[in-house]
Amino acid sequence: MNNTESAQDRPTLSETWKKRFALIDKAGGPDWGHVSTLPFQERVTVCFNLWACLFGPFYYLAKGLWKKAIAYAGLCFVLGLANDYVEAEFGAGNFIFGNGAVLLFPIFANMDYFKKVRLGDNGWW
Repeated sequence: MNNTESAQDRPTLSETWKKRFALIDKAGGPDWGHVSTLPFQERVTVCFNLWACLFGPFYYLAKGLWKKAIAYAGLCFVLGLANDYVEAEFGAGNFIFGNGAVLLFPIFANMDYFKKVRLGDNGWW
């Protein structure tokens, strides 16, 4: 989707997404320049998506963000392999690589969907 498409071509947003998008705009848009000025609850709303945390790449696929779903899932897989290597080689795993990598989905979901709907940016290629 590019900026010249009509409003009819854009997906209909629920009230929840309209509120999230308003908060993202308030936080400075894609740059998140003013996110630290938001109250805590609004920061959580902007920076975390529970459904993306629970369903990861499937949530991204449902939102039409398949390129990023594949890329983030691949990155999580690679980081999981790195964690297994560190654990096997040194006897201690690293939480960030092993379990923390899945936080890519809930942290970036709102902004990625915002970029898709508002800016027409649906991936890196």
